[in-house]
Amino acid sequence: MAPLIQLALEPLFPADLVLLCSFGPDLHGQRTGQELRHALRRAGYGGPLGRHLILTNPMLLRCSKDLFTLLPFIASAPPDSRDEI
Repeated sequence: MAPLIQLALEPLFPADLVLLCSFGPDLHGQRTGQELRHALRRAGYGGPLGRHLILTNPMLLRCSKDLFTLLPFIASAPPDSRDEI
C-alpha cells in the first residue's frame, strides 16, 4: 500500500477520477465491472477502452470475476518541513 501523501502527489487522469467517483462516499464498497463501465461510458470512455481502463487501473483490486474494490490507502502526515533544515 502506498502512503496517501505519495498518491496525492501523483497526477490523476480523468478516467481515474471517474472510477474513484463511481464509488461515491463508500470508498470501501464494491462495484461490478458493469457499474464501472457504465460510469466510464457516461464520461466518454466507451467500448473496449472502458474495459481496458478497469482491468489495468492500479487503484482497483479485482475481488472476483466481475467485482472490484479500491485499493486501501495508508494515511500519513506530510513530511515535517523542519526535517529539511
